[in-house]
Amino acid sequence: MNAKDDDGLSPPAPATVAVTVEVVAAEATKQRAAALAEQLGLPLWTSDGGDDPELLLIVTADRLALKARRGEAAVVGGRPVSVDLAGIDTRSAAGASRKQPLFRAVGLHRRHAPSDVTVADLTAGFGEDAWMLARFGCRVIALERHPVVAAMLEDAVDRAAAAEPQVASRLEVLQRDSALWLAAPPQPVPAVAYIDPMYPGPARRRAAQGKAMKLLRRLVGEDPDAANLLQAALEVPIRRIVVKRPRRAPPLVTEPEPVAVIRGQRVRFDVYIST
Repeated sequence: MNAKDDDGLSPPAPATVAVTVEVVAAEATKQRAAALAEQLGLPLWTSDGGDDPELLLIVTADRLALKARRGEAAVVGGRPVSVDLAGIDTRSAAGASRKQPLFRAVGLHRRHAPSDVTVADLTAGFGEDAWMLARFGCRVIALERHPVVAAMLEDAVDRAAAAEPQVASRLEVLQRDSALWLAAPPQPVPAVAYIDPMYPGPARRRAAQGKAMKLLRRLVGEDPDAANLLQAALEVPIRRIVVKRPRRAPPLVTEPEPVAVIRGQRVRFDVYIST
């Protein structure tokens, strides 16, 4: 039986992706695109080509960007989406406060210096939370299993390193399946594991999602194995496991119950202790 979304409809087939360059591109950019396509196992696309990919990974002179050629009207058209970690607020009083729900959930209270805490972000995506934790002082291992997303995140970290090299040095991006990584984690084991699954629920409940998140969801699909990932993390001697959820969504698993729940305005963080 095919898996179905919460609205009873079968989820869409995986999006087809190709690598391309801007209409006017330098030879070095074209060579980079060819090398990236080979690395990712994706075709190179040109406007006069015969392929009809839904999504394009665009190699520009200074970044990678993602664009939808067709599909939902909400994500088609307009400017391509790229990841801009340097634009995340981590410097204002609110952005750097330890009272932020994410920092509280990870356990960054006064008894622990952030530099003593290593966080394994098991579902890194475009890396916003990973960058915030690294900016605060944590060492972060950002794992992303989708090769296109991992490439975009690596590109974003490299660009952000020009402005904040110390932050970037604390953030390691790995293109890995987190479940396999948990089966043989590095030693010492990170103190914290962080899981941020795709927002659950039918499409009509996702209207408020931004363009970048809609493209990310179309690229990687749902996270049907998120509960299994939490269970795998619970079997590793990780001190603390944090799961990000929509504020009113049910817990990712029914057992065990979280030992703490940290609530924000739109999301909450369920905290578990591994066995």
